[in-house]
Amino acid sequence: MTSTKTDIGETLRPRRERTRSAVLPENFLMKFGSPRARPRLVQAYDPKTGWSTDRKKAPLTVDLLSELRSAGITLVEAKWRSHRRQINLSTLDFWNQV
Repeated sequence: MTSTKTDIGETLRPRRERTRSAVLPENFLMKFGSPRARPRLVQAYDPKTGWSTDRKKAPLTVDLLSELRSAGITLVEAKWRSHRRQINLSTLDFWNQV
């Protein structure tokens, strides 16, 4: 991460590099209205216990979705800006593509 300076001498916040675990397929991100969307988890549904907000505001990544899916979570609700979507983890088809 490198910080940059503006012409008036203010230092801008360093830009975070996106890791492979943070890269979601563009067709998935288009559900939130933009290929540059960075959706965050709102709540997750476990059929045994119901809705949970334990990881509220965690950024959605392939690793997080895979971890939730293996823990028995079947549905997540995510939000980016004004777009709020429910995503069924059992029907996602990009697990082997990323």
